[in-house]
Amino acid sequence: MAKTTTHRITADLPLQPAKGQEGETIYLKVDVTFTYLPGNPGVRTHRNGDPGWPPDPAEIELVSVVLIDRRKPGDPVTEADLERPAPAELKLMAENWLADEGYDLACQLAERERHGDWE
Repeated sequence: MAKTTTHRITADLPLQPAKGQEGETIYLKVDVTFTYLPGNPGVRTHRNGDPGWPPDPAEIELVSVVLIDRRKPGDPVTEADLERPAPAELKLMAENWLADEGYDLACQLAERERHGDWE
């Protein structure tokens, strides 16, 4: 049985303008910590002809998300600073990112860290 491991990745999460308001999408830079449980590739058929089993995908679960503040004291306040989401909203954004566009990237990172396979 494979072991669950914990990993961290930096991501840019899109923050859409509020409904009814115009504006561009703002990207929030965050550190996402997640757990990773490798999937099972499955078996089509056994050597003796018995049917195999379908593959199981890897499992990823959000542990935490932290907004990275790149501003230095004295920097001007930008629109992105005014549009910071509440912690619950930021968590939901990170969960959605991990479940969708960030899934493959998170799996690749976790596999590389598990096997020490860095190019």
